Amino acid sequence: MEKAISKGWMSKVEDKFAPDKVVYVEELLALLDTKDPGFKADSLDKLLDQYAIQKSFVLNRQSAALILNAYAKETGKAIPANLVQISDEAALAQWVKDPVKAVLALGWLSPQAGAFNPANQITRGELAVIADRI
Repeated sequence: MEKAISKGWMSKVEDKFAPDKVVYVEELLALLDTKDPGFKADSLDKLLDQYAIQKSFVLNRQSAALILNAYAKETGKAIPANLVQISDEAALAQWVKDPVKAVLALGWLSPQAGAFNPANQITRGELAVIADRI
């Protein structure tokens, strides 16, 4: 978290790091804008609308995968061919399977105890790790 804050990718909450505090979709979008000045998060508005994801929603892992995959595509990131195995792949919604595979292959998100856990919320600590990896 210190690195993400010192680089200006994130800011403290009430003068604290607050690594266990959940984050919102808009915070991930702001992070992407900050890290990559050539990228405009507003370009994802249509995608968010398509999947009924509001910027004010708490960010879960499947929404993060969808957004990060779209970011990777828009910025021309090469997605490695290696597949990361997860135990809950069959339970993933069809619309999120490819984005999950992509962000796991890029190393931007990691399995949690061998599973993806799509409904789990992203914390500030996880967002700082994502910021460092992208």
